[in-house]
Amino acid sequence: MSQEKVDKKKYEKTHRKEIMKKEKRKKIISTSIVIILLVAIVVSLGYSAHKKKSEEDSKAVQLTDEELEALMEQLNASTIDGENMEETTGSTEEAVSTEATEQVSTQDVTEDTIEQVTSQTTE
Repeated sequence: MSQEKVDKKKYEKTHRKEIMKKEKRKKIISTSIVIILLVAIVVSLGYSAHKKKSEEDSKAVQLTDEELEALMEQLNASTIDGENMEETTGSTEEAVSTEATEQVSTQDVTEDTIEQVTSQTTE
């Protein structure tokens, strides 16, 4: 039995560098695997959170028929008001400027209405 111990010690002493390299390699590999797993978990959590947020942001606005009709009435009313202004001006230069104003005001009304509808749907 003591001879086995002596042989074992002798083998460890002669192959110490190789044994240390193997232990170091095992430690590096196990540490790398743990780090890769942790990074994979963090990335998957971040991706799922990002995906959930982007799905919420990209939801289309659903309008009921009544809301859609109200929106169309507002747009038509602003267009009709713009046409009445053109008839009263008389000059072509003023008509052109009122057309530009009409387009801007129609866009403003559209944007305001869309903002109101989206704020109502998010509440």
